[in-house]
Amino acid sequence: MKTSKHMKPKGDKTAKKKVSANHFDEPLAVIEYEEEPKKSRFSVEETVKIPKAVYRIGLILTVAVLALAVWLNRENLKPQNVKTWFMHQLKGDEVIEGFPVAIKGNQVEEGNFMSSLGNCAILSDTALTVLDSEGSQISYTRHSFANPALKTAGGYHLIYNAGLEGYLLGSGNDILLEKEADSKIYFADVAQNGTFALGLQGEEYASQLQVLKKDGTLIYKFSFADGYANAVSINSTGTMGAVSTLGSEGGTLYSKIIILDFSKNEPVLEYDLKDNMVIDLFWSESGQVLAVGDNFAARLSTKQSEMQEYNFDEQQLTAYAVSSGKLFVGLSKYKYGGSGKVMIIDDSAVEAQTIELENRVLSLSSYGSTLGILTNEEMHFYDSVTQQEQKKIEVGSDTRAIVMENESKVYTLGASEIKKLDVNQ
Repeated sequence: MKTSKHMKPKGDKTAKKKVSANHFDEPLAVIEYEEEPKKSRFSVEETVKIPKAVYRIGLILTVAVLALAVWLNRENLKPQNVKTWFMHQLKGDEVIEGFPVAIKGNQVEEGNFMSSLGNCAILSDTALTVLDSEGSQISYTRHSFANPALKTAGGYHLIYNAGLEGYLLGSGNDILLEKEADSKIYFADVAQNGTFALGLQGEEYASQLQVLKKDGTLIYKFSFADGYANAVSINSTGTMGAVSTLGSEGGTLYSKIIILDFSKNEPVLEYDLKDNMVIDLFWSESGQVLAVGDNFAARLSTKQSEMQEYNFDEQQLTAYAVSSGKLFVGLSKYKYGGSGKVMIIDDSAVEAQTIELENRVLSLSSYGSTLGILTNEEMHFYDSVTQQEQKKIEVGSDTRAIVMENESKVYTLGASEIKKLDVNQ
């Protein structure tokens, strides 16, 4: 048999590859193409350019707003205040280094600047701050009262919202009570053991006194029907108190002082102070009550009906303070200027001692036998026993009140900061 030239010989072991009829029906690879979207003749791809004038106007407005903000906060941007702010951000509310110390808040009333266990207590419109002798912050209590007023005793502080219902009792950084009274609070006081008294607007009567323990327990209530109560002072143990009420007779205002024992329903004693509007009361260490009025001061016994008056001789009351059983009263013949004097009323003296000054008395504070007197840009230091001047120093024109730390050092309240001065330097 002849072998075809187109065929392999039988001895060739190479296998022939059989190709099926549908081998090429399946695709070897699939390639997809994404169709480019057609451009609309109405589409705009060019970036809109903002005119440079718009940028200039925006920059000018930004600078104007910043300038206004700086102007409105110029007091807070003083170097000392800025330093205090940075310290506050770094250390929080625990530590403020040294005097002068910037006031936290916008406003401090002179009556809310006082001593608390030898430390300096400042109640502003936002917080109560207590500073030690080195200017370090030892306690800080925020509040939200519109018209805050402060009373302190024995390490306790009572903050109340005068004319509204809110009050807060604290000790150090601890808030013991934070409540609302039954009605509007007009005056208050706190004892050294934490017992406190609230003078309230009456519901059925003209006004009411409530006395509470530091845990908020009500222990005494007394209502006043014949007059509007306006001041209270309680003794150190919180067991007795004195309240002044205001009335009118024949078109003339007068005050009545009522001595109360919180274990009895009826008053212990009552005093009528004709032609005198009592402004404040103090329960002295000897158990007597010292009253400050607009026409005279008085010393009242709490055991028997005995009162000693100290007439102001038609002079204006400008300042007052109490320390170690003595009442110090600043007086002036004129409302806004002129000379001044200080009346010193002892617990037992029949006649008051006086110190004559060239200028009006703005603030008073005493420690031991040293009496500090603030007048216009000057501070005088007197021996309250001999009435002899010991020293006189100049102070800033913005100084509004003083608090003696001891016989040689004094805290001063300025417009934006608290300073400390050494009498011996």
